[in-house]
Amino acid sequence: MRSIVWVAAGICLVLALATAFFAGRLMMAPPSAVVEVRSVDSPALLAATLLERRRSGYMRTNSALQIRVSPQTTFVMGDRSALKAGAVLGVDGDRHGAELDADRVVVLTGYVRVR
Repeated sequence: MRSIVWVAAGICLVLALATAFFAGRLMMAPPSAVVEVRSVDSPALLAATLLERRRSGYMRTNSALQIRVSPQTTFVMGDRSALKAGAVLGVDGDRHGAELDADRVVVLTGYVRVR
């Protein structure tokens, strides 16, 4: 009986470590898009400009992106109050052309340079 308990405890430990490892890797994954918010059309809809990574920061592109933010969207750094014109965001989610349904938002304003 004792060995069954130890085996079960070992399996639980392995599963917990694997979950923590993969969750951590997902949190560190680069965002699907880095954008600069142009306007907040509603609390759930942002108009943004796609940014391109450069050596010294990010550069604005000519590509526009509509971002949908739902109540289920997770904020890693910052919160919803940061969603305003000029904000720089790293956004993960499902992208369909020029629209992105945000699953995760990282507020990068003040941490990155935009040219």
